[in-house]
Amino acid sequence: MKEMNKKKIILTGGGTAGHVWPLVSVYQKMKNDYEVLYLGSGEKKEKEIVERAGIKYKKILSGKFRRYFSLLNFIDPIKVIIGIIQAKWHILRFWPDVIFAKGGYVTVPVGIAGFILGRKLIIHESDSVMGLSNKILSKFSKKIFCAFPIENYPEKIRHKILWTGVPVRPEILTGDRGKAKDIFGFTRDLPTVLFIGGSSGAAGINKMVKEKIDKLLEFCQVIHITGKSDYQKIRKRSLELPQDLQKRFRYFDFVTRELPEIFALSDLIISRAGATTLFELASQGKPVIFIPYPDAASNHQYLNAKILERNQAAILMEEGKTTSEQLVAQIKRLLDNNRAMENLSTNIKKFGKKDSSDVIADEIDKIVKAGRGLL
Repeated sequence: MKEMNKKKIILTGGGTAGHVWPLVSVYQKMKNDYEVLYLGSGEKKEKEIVERAGIKYKKILSGKFRRYFSLLNFIDPIKVIIGIIQAKWHILRFWPDVIFAKGGYVTVPVGIAGFILGRKLIIHESDSVMGLSNKILSKFSKKIFCAFPIENYPEKIRHKILWTGVPVRPEILTGDRGKAKDIFGFTRDLPTVLFIGGSSGAAGINKMVKEKIDKLLEFCQVIHITGKSDYQKIRKRSLELPQDLQKRFRYFDFVTRELPEIFALSDLIISRAGATTLFELASQGKPVIFIPYPDAASNHQYLNAKILERNQAAILMEEGKTTSEQLVAQIKRLLDNNRAMENLSTNIKKFGKKDSSDVIADEIDKIVKAGRGLL
């Protein structure tokens, strides 16, 4: 028989896997005690991840908030209004104790609808600069969880903020280095370098790998997660390499199950600076060279990486200001300097809070219990 008084939570966030995975990680901590509903944008990957985790999913309309002229700017406010109406309907039917919003445009109609109906709203910000959706919702939220130390956020909202880090998927931490070397057929005598650009790939990073993969393979083994758009270009370049170098190079358009082993095997990682990937690497203490996506909203990837650079927790190299020759030289310098690698590993670990999911779940539960008069 269904428990009538079970605690209830609505999760919302979407557009990218980076918004969804942390919510799923928190859900895993709460699923035994809470009834959960996810309100999302309907984006295919987002819906797939949520439903695979066993969470009930409903789509609502959401409009994008553009900072440039577009005819769609006249249409999207209507979508937001419709989204608020849809969200109010789902909230009234489900009647959650709390709404937890992770970012992305879909959270705005959900958060506003929840506020209108008197539901408690909690938001999480993964980047060092607050995204537009969270800026809007911060006015209505009871609590704000943040990825970086509190001093990186506006002073006027700091009384609401708790530094929790970013929840990471537990399976990311389960890779076995020895097993991974056997899987990929790599030697134990050479270091392994991973290039990763997020779920969509990174054209700038891919271009540098393509130009200098032969030079890189002279002193290391390489795993390259290319994204779908550049996969064939990298494959073609790989087939041009001598046979002995091909054995040191593995490339994929996208990985899921293999990622824990890939992370475990990697000695040095070259990556974009999106928050989810950044904190997955930090939780494992991986030395990283960040090459931020230069067109990210509010330049947030650069600002994320800059904080780590200031704390000697990562190397920052800017796309457009870094040549492929300079990147290869920096990789070689780090691999040849054990002390520098150890320092990067030690310092980045300070940003990786492995208990982030537990902290967030516990804080949400306290707010729910207080609202029910149980504290």
